Amino acid sequence: MLGSMGLAASIGIGIAINVPTKPVIIIEGDGNFLMNPTNMFLAGEYALKNLIHIIIDNNMYKSTGGQKILNSQLNIAHLAQLSNYRKCHFITNVEDLEKDIKNAITSLNGPYLFHLKITRDINELYPRVDIKLKEMKDRFMKFLCNYSAKSQKECGNDCG
Repeated sequence: MLGSMGLAASIGIGIAINVPTKPVIIIEGDGNFLMNPTNMFLAGEYALKNLIHIIIDNNMYKSTGGQKILNSQLNIAHLAQLSNYRKCHFITNVEDLEKDIKNAITSLNGPYLFHLKITRDINELYPRVDIKLKEMKDRFMKFLCNYSAKSQKECGNDCG
């Protein structure tokens, strides 16, 4: 969610609560996570079995200019454990992440946390999203309506 730094988990947790039978995957950077880490306690408190939380850790606030963050000693997976996440993984290679996410999606016995430490600039692999905010909002609202199987009537004009 472009322009909503610190709110990815808030949005994902809201979806997971309202659509408990489908997997919800939150992908956020470590800087985004550190803007609002209390969401982790909320997800653990609600014991959201369908929640898969991936934190990509490049040790910087990339979207605001690449400022270094002081979290190199923070063990995010341990924090998730203390927050009652069922499974907490520190991942150093993509192959493990792919296998573990597939298992999490099929078992839906979370909440799960995958703390992925990266050394490359993520923008080398995936450039910043270049979508107008209105279009992004419309696509997201349409996805939510379809994912939650709400009718056009319930969603109003946002279902598209």
